[in-house]
Amino acid sequence: MSGPAPARVAAFGRFEASRMLRSRWTALGVLVFLGAHALGRWQGAGNDGLFMAGYLVAFAVSFGPGLSADRGLTFDLLLVFNFLSPADYALGKSAGMLVWTVAFTAACWAIAVALGGGDVRFATWYASLLILVVVAALPFVVVADLFLSTRLPTAAVLIVLVAVLFALVALGVEPFTIQEWLGIQVTPYSCPSLVPLALRAGVGVVVTPALIVVGLRLARRV
Repeated sequence: MSGPAPARVAAFGRFEASRMLRSRWTALGVLVFLGAHALGRWQGAGNDGLFMAGYLVAFAVSFGPGLSADRGLTFDLLLVFNFLSPADYALGKSAGMLVWTVAFTAACWAIAVALGGGDVRFATWYASLLILVVVAALPFVVVADLFLSTRLPTAAVLIVLVAVLFALVALGVEPFTIQEWLGIQVTPYSCPSLVPLALRAGVGVVVTPALIVVGLRLARRV
């Protein structure tokens, strides 16, 4: 199997999305967001009612691409040598991640609308902002999941990111500059201000499957 086949990619993508959505960790993530945002609304915490913090923590707890788990069980080897090409595997995995991310964000959006008394504008803005953030970060999560034996690769990436940000600030880098680097210097409710972040998310979509293929080859799996 040399190149990707749309039917195989779609079938494996559906399998991966279904696996992730049925996971108890997904349910836990939704509950974490519900609790955090409900508390934020009740306490009047910031402009977003802990939407951003709740979403990121919930995402870190519940998002599991399963690359290290596949490697540990040699499931990736079984698939690549018998059913899929490396490109099929990488594209199917990536598609599953994206479908799960959209579904998870939609659940958070619905919770925010319900807790906000039907404020669709608020929920749509923060859901849009954060889905772009996490999609842009997918390549880093994939690298962590490929080379670390952990079920929480997103949490590992967040910990490293926070440590790097603290170090940069300690070295005198302005927070505004860091936000520009990350593409998160946005104006609330201004769609054009999301463009830099959307471009980074587009790069994340393209790079993620390529990294999975490279990871397979570096690990001498194919």
